[in-house]
Amino acid sequence: MSYILLIFVSVIAGSVIGGALGRRMTDRYKQVLFMVLGLVAVSVGLNAVIRFMSQSEAPVLFIVSLALGGLIGEWIDIDGRSSRLADHVGGTEMLHGLVTAMLIYCVGALAILGPINLVLYGDSTYLEQCAIINFFTAMVLATTYGYGMALSSVSIIVWYGAIYLAALLLRNSMPEGLVAELNIVGGVLLFCSGLGLLEVRKIKTLNLLPALLFPILYYIVKGLF
Repeated sequence: MSYILLIFVSVIAGSVIGGALGRRMTDRYKQVLFMVLGLVAVSVGLNAVIRFMSQSEAPVLFIVSLALGGLIGEWIDIDGRSSRLADHVGGTEMLHGLVTAMLIYCVGALAILGPINLVLYGDSTYLEQCAIINFFTAMVLATTYGYGMALSSVSIIVWYGAIYLAALLLRNSMPEGLVAELNIVGGVLLFCSGLGLLEVRKIKTLNLLPALLFPILYYIVKGLF
């Protein structure tokens, strides 16, 4: 849990620093920070795919997962609903910023895979990267929305803590192959997020999130036979 607390503190620290900088940080510098975030996301995503592809028990599973997950996500319109939610609660600028921040912190491959990898492998790499990414994200958002962005840190404890506890409860029954497949699919999603931050191509990454469910379904069905 200490690494989750690290992410929690990083969000608060980023919010305080960003709030202090305020509007003195110009769009030029904000763009530089988001470019760095994009490069990090692309690098981490590619590393996950390359690292775990050799461990895959079903090399085509990630393709099927992304295809079916993308279709379902587009049908539900997760990206559009999330955007409308942020706009709907945006009666005040800070509230809009809080919703945006929590979506960035909690909806993504690192946020899901980080606690799982820590429990199963003792690997804190993803959570450490989360701390860095969320620090800069909080800082950039706080330059616009103010010190109140520190309140978004509560979502870290709730979301990351819940996944961590679930992984603890299921670690003895979780197939190793499942973790590899989740890392591959999650790596692709993170890579897509990086492309969006770099403005190379706008991909509705949120609509691809259901892809993470199909490796789980695959191993549930496989365990029945």
